[in-house]
Amino acid sequence: MNDCTIRPARKGDEPGAYYVCLKTGDYGKDGEPFYREDPDALGRIFVGPYLAYEPELSLILEDQEGICGYALGAFDSRAFFARYEAEWRPDLCARFPEPQGDRRNGRVPNTFIPGIITPITLYRSLTTTILLICTLTCCSARVGAVMAVGCWNR
Repeated sequence: MNDCTIRPARKGDEPGAYYVCLKTGDYGKDGEPFYREDPDALGRIFVGPYLAYEPELSLILEDQEGICGYALGAFDSRAFFARYEAEWRPDLCARFPEPQGDRRNGRVPNTFIPGIITPITLYRSLTTTILLICTLTCCSARVGAVMAVGCWNR
């Protein structure tokens, strides 16, 4: 097994963390088949805000090949998601408009639509503290994935 290091997140970690998010984006399995047209979509929605707004609670798991996991947290999820709604999502919606097409016929590109699906709608019932952990299988063969979401009251 390769040696892994856990370190604080820093500027420039986004591409590697977004990749881990993609590779764990189908309920812990590889989400790449669903996001080929926009592989950063999941990372922009679910990882980017933590790296930007909660850097002191963002840890990166790294091996010789690069980033292979992360642990991201928000001390106060209500304040975090309020900021997400006020600052992060409007920018995403402006940069990535809703695809055109008939959803009922499956003619809309398979991407995450920031104006419709957001962490605020997915995690509206969370308590005050959250932690999101994703890793590619223990950094060794980089096959498989582990994903966990935890929340608790302070």
